[in-house]
Amino acid sequence: MADTIAIVGAGASGRACAEALAGRARTVVVERGPAPGADVRATAIRWDGRALLAMGPGGPVEIAAAALVIATGAHPLGSAALGLAGTRPAGVLPAAAACELAGRGRFRPSRPVVIGGGRWAARAVDALLATGAAVTVVAPDGILAPMKESAPVSVHERLTPVAVRGDPGVERIECDRAVFDCDGVVLAHGLVPVRNVDGAVDGGERTVYAQPTADPPSAGGSRAAGEEAARAALALTGGAATIGPWSS
Repeated sequence: MADTIAIVGAGASGRACAEALAGRARTVVVERGPAPGADVRATAIRWDGRALLAMGPGGPVEIAAAALVIATGAHPLGSAALGLAGTRPAGVLPAAAACELAGRGRFRPSRPVVIGGGRWAARAVDALLATGAAVTVVAPDGILAPMKESAPVSVHERLTPVAVRGDPGVERIECDRAVFDCDGVVLAHGLVPVRNVDGAVDGGERTVYAQPTADPPSAGGSRAAGEEAARAALALTGGAATIGPWSS
């Protein structure tokens, strides 16, 4: 048996990694929310190449491990990565935050623009329509995921957003060939890996990444990423490992 491999993320890639390692290595799957397949409910904070520090409901926990698999998924590009110029007005939200806040009734623009045409864009459109908004979709790469078609949704493909204007709140978004008045902007275009564990952000010691960025994602792609991560992690395993309470 190989030594313990810590896996951060209990999504499709994390689960596939754990399944591929079953019988070959001890695994500890860490997930911050309730999820099938998670062994420890906690937020991963720091990795030093030998142990993963996580903060759970009962306090800090340290998981000693011979390797770490980061399977924390991907999120849409932010304003800087999109190259959006402008005054940085209030009302520009990443898709995950927009969906959550709209569901709680705390983000209720009447004329929002959703940038993107993939999975997160479709989710944002659904969440905003549920608040009664009339949604404009600007999809630079076209529509990639099934999206609700209804009267309050206006879709514009193959436009490149270049700036968001407004003071103090969003007033309009400027694209290369069009301008749209709006009172909110949701960033849902493109995907980049989520890497928020200190010590494992990029090229971390004894760290493997299982984070496909296809949009929309596929079950086959997620499983392949998890299985590849399992093979890579096995190659890194070394000394004995345990799980126990953290102490400074």
